[in-house]
Amino acid sequence: MSKKGKIILFVITVISVLLMSAFIIFFIDNSNNRCISVARASKMLALLESDKTTINSYSDGNDDRWYYKYMNYCQKNGLTEKDKIKKIYNRAYTYGDLRYYLNSKKISIKDVEEATDINLEKHKDREYISDADFKRVYDYFIVKSGNGNVHTEEITILGTNDTLEGVGKWQLHTNKGIYYAEGINMDKYVDTLIQVYVRDKEILSVSIKISDEIVYENVYFEKGEGNTITAYVGKTRRVFNVGSLDKNFSSCVGDIKMNKGVVTSVVLKQDTINGKVLMIDGDKVELENYGVLYLDDNFHVYTTYGIIEETDIENILVGYNITDFVIAGKKVCAAVISEPMVADNIRVMIMTTGFTSLFHERVSVKATGDYIVKYGDVEEVHKGTEIVDIYPESGYLSMGRISITTVNKEDKITILNVNKSYGNPSYRGDIEIALYDEGLVIINEVPIEEYLYAVVPSEMPVRFGVEALKVQAVCARSYAYKQLMNNSYGKYGAHVDDSVNFQVYNNVEEKDDSIRAVKETYGQVEAFNGKPITTYYYSTSCGHTSDMSVWGGDNGGTPYLTSKKVNNSGEKTDLSDEENFRKYINMVNENDYDYGFGYYRWKINISSDDLSISINENLYGRYCASPGNIFVKKNDTWVSEEVRNIGKLEEIRVVKRTSGGAISEIVLKGTDAEILVKNELNIRYLLCPRNNPITLLKGDTTTFYILPSSYCIFDKTENGYLITGGGYGHGIGMSQNAVSNMVQTGMTYDEILKFFYEGSEIINVYE
Repeated sequence: MSKKGKIILFVITVISVLLMSAFIIFFIDNSNNRCISVARASKMLALLESDKTTINSYSDGNDDRWYYKYMNYCQKNGLTEKDKIKKIYNRAYTYGDLRYYLNSKKISIKDVEEATDINLEKHKDREYISDADFKRVYDYFIVKSGNGNVHTEEITILGTNDTLEGVGKWQLHTNKGIYYAEGINMDKYVDTLIQVYVRDKEILSVSIKISDEIVYENVYFEKGEGNTITAYVGKTRRVFNVGSLDKNFSSCVGDIKMNKGVVTSVVLKQDTINGKVLMIDGDKVELENYGVLYLDDNFHVYTTYGIIEETDIENILVGYNITDFVIAGKKVCAAVISEPMVADNIRVMIMTTGFTSLFHERVSVKATGDYIVKYGDVEEVHKGTEIVDIYPESGYLSMGRISITTVNKEDKITILNVNKSYGNPSYRGDIEIALYDEGLVIINEVPIEEYLYAVVPSEMPVRFGVEALKVQAVCARSYAYKQLMNNSYGKYGAHVDDSVNFQVYNNVEEKDDSIRAVKETYGQVEAFNGKPITTYYYSTSCGHTSDMSVWGGDNGGTPYLTSKKVNNSGEKTDLSDEENFRKYINMVNENDYDYGFGYYRWKINISSDDLSISINENLYGRYCASPGNIFVKKNDTWVSEEVRNIGKLEEIRVVKRTSGGAISEIVLKGTDAEILVKNELNIRYLLCPRNNPITLLKGDTTTFYILPSSYCIFDKTENGYLITGGGYGHGIGMSQNAVSNMVQTGMTYDEILKFFYEGSEIINVYE
């Protein structure tokens, strides 16, 4: 053959190889998914076994090909034959590859054939397995794995990196939030309903396209004019091309119907109502003057001040009237929050005497002046001395929630069925009473500043003086502001309750000095980087504070909460070592700001029998309240499961302390079970002193229903344990008793706050 002929033959061969490669790639990656590549199959098999973080460790820093880590994982773990990844990634997955995988996992071919109705034996090793058949086999693998990590979901793709601005590589905006689809071209699935294989928001493959017809319900229309509509679908801003609109519109809610990526119709929903939110819970909302309304299955919440965005239902705060509710088909289909909230009122659930329950059997009220009882459209005016008695069967509750207000806003409403330290409590603001399955709830709606009038003296002795009370006022206001935003009791129509679950309210009567402290710090809260913080506080430190690790958290989000000495040095020391803490707790330092207060140091002598009773009586309740923090030892493994009794206590072993010295993990070994307990509050409840006296710093004794703190050590005695500890409370943030001595040294309230909340600043939330 001539030289020219050889060149022509070489060119023809190269072109043929390229065409064959393109043909294979077409059949692997075309819209019909005729075959599946080794790369994509490796991703699906790898994620069936392991999470993305682990698989990422199989990456090569010098190789940025998306599939490398998946194929490397499969090869290193024996799931595929070892080969050059670069050479085989675009090869179609074969029946030989599948048989190799089944053999490596010791899965019976016969079992697979019976489960999938696919005759694997008839296919040759080099024969490509179709995408559809691979998925049928993969479905069997998912069931066989039994771990539920990989599962199928139905989703709609709103946009990809190629179709939306600001979307990262392989990132997808969907109707369920942000997902990822590494190595998969999802552009063709935008605006369709599909079923996908998913693990931890990573899409492994598209299982099937379900429909080209979709409806985006209750989207927010920024504007519609000419032939385009700008809308917020979920958290995604989209611009849709449409035919000529009949009329322009803006700032409303509606539906967009599409077929094969084309808008077929637009439905506007423009009926809105507005009223103070009295309760919001799951599928319903209660509005003043409208009663209880049910939410649409596709209910959405949008904020439209500042920037437009979809937000969470938790941002609809009870007690406020800044939200428009869109009504369609007798249901609330969307809520639009049109202005920022200025937090000036708080709604407090009043608990029963002794703070034992949120629910009351009956409620009896009177007032210091004339008052009004309103139920439905009826308003009754009563003399202040006249008692109104409300119980579940009374006519007052026949039309829903009852409101009680005083004619003169300076008067207060007294609740006669509740007792506080000073007797029957009287409340500023309004009282609401609502009936739930568990009983009656009492809600006191009151301006935050007036709420603080009754919090500050309940949380800090007034004898500490105005400067100390100002510290408490700022902390209490900061805490209230953050809790109000959390909407913790939204389903009952409240933000907080009046107990130590939040902060104690109206257990002590208002005092002139505490009112003065609130007024002189009007609107002031502690903030970090300009945002209000949760100002944790407690009664007494052991001379040292702790960070959030006391509750099992890290300090990344709360750098202002640190472990440090509570004295003029403010030194940061580490008390996590058992021997270091033992030396520390067995000594005192007269320079500590808490020195001189009884709970600064304490001791308890308690028998093993009494400790066993405490543990066994409280164990099930703590497990129910905090199942992720109580573990039982099973075959040398800690398992979180229901446990009610450990038998007789044989051993207490401290496993872990925080840098501040608090026990965060402890093992309690009994004759019937051995448990690992995490979280200082669980530890304090389980090791309750019962009626055994607690000997305080100067020899005084007292009793308490839980261990004063988890800053303690345990020494075995003849019949039990000597518990030596310090402090009263969790130890995070401000020590209230320390503040008293800090003021005596000449420190001002703002200096004290900076000491306990490092790097914080005071801002005014009303400005």
